[in-house]
Amino acid sequence: MSVIIVFAGCNFFDDSITVMTLCEGHEKIKRGLIVSLVMNTVAYIPVVTGFYGTYRNHILKLQQFIITMMAYFFGKIVLSKFLVLFELSKVELIISYQLCIITSGLCFVFAIPLTVKLLEKENEPESEIQV
Repeated sequence: MSVIIVFAGCNFFDDSITVMTLCEGHEKIKRGLIVSLVMNTVAYIPVVTGFYGTYRNHILKLQQFIITMMAYFFGKIVLSKFLVLFELSKVELIISYQLCIITSGLCFVFAIPLTVKLLEKENEPESEIQV
């Protein structure tokens, strides 16, 4: 759960850097930055469901969280390559993207064993009590 909180913080940091970059008026990458803002905003929903799924040991919520974090992870990689393609020299933006990539990767990597453990526990046959 602590990784989810760190991810949310990095996501907020990335939002603020992206908005500042948009305000500076970099015309070449405005669409990419807007896509990034939408991804960051939409990512808060799985953060809440992942936090809830972890707290309540809810398998479906954890699976949704894993899939969304994987999509977010690969989407941010594509967007960071987009930034490098246009040679944007905003170090803060690149660092915030890398932080989001790392923390989203950690989120789904740590959520997978928990989900597998819960699936094993759910599929485990109940022992019969003999008197």
